[in-house]
Amino acid sequence: MIGHQFSINHVHLREGLPVSSAVDAWIDCAGRCTVEELIVIGDGLLRRQDPLATGQDLVEAVRASKNRPGSIKLTRALSRIRSGTDSPKESELRLLIVNSGLPEPEVNLVIRDEAGQQIAISDLAYSEWKVAIEYQGAHHFTVAGQGRRDIDRLADLEDAHWRVIQVHSGHLDQQRASMVRRIRNALLEAGWRP
Repeated sequence: MIGHQFSINHVHLREGLPVSSAVDAWIDCAGRCTVEELIVIGDGLLRRQDPLATGQDLVEAVRASKNRPGSIKLTRALSRIRSGTDSPKESELRLLIVNSGLPEPEVNLVIRDEAGQQIAISDLAYSEWKVAIEYQGAHHFTVAGQGRRDIDRLADLEDAHWRVIQVHSGHLDQQRASMVRRIRNALLEAGWRP
């Protein structure tokens, strides 16, 4: 065990124990995390459901941490953090897409049919080219009824003339190049030009 001493700006009680705020914990991670890891954690703080912070909270925390370990990495990460995410894997996928030279996709885009009815919230999407990217985590295969809902949602997207690229953890672990190539080809076929 290695002890560390630092000042905590915001202390909260969790199950009777004093803990730092989520934003302070993110700042404290900066000395050991990569920029990409800080982006994924930052995305998680600004998640779509029950966010733990606001973008302004992160800006202020980074500004206040100028002389702390990792402050340069925090500054680099800040501009690439996106609010409204649902999972770390979706954030990793977004970063892989952008780092591969493709345009940045929109996060959790609400997609509507011609009548204006919501048909899906796409994990990542390119509205201009009608390309949706869906990360299929383990729950898509294990939660009762999720598979049927996914099939119906994908059919609705296809009916609305969207191209859907499905991604799972194996793509992120072992098939990165082929997955990026599939997204790139879908964008090119839809009219995107590098």
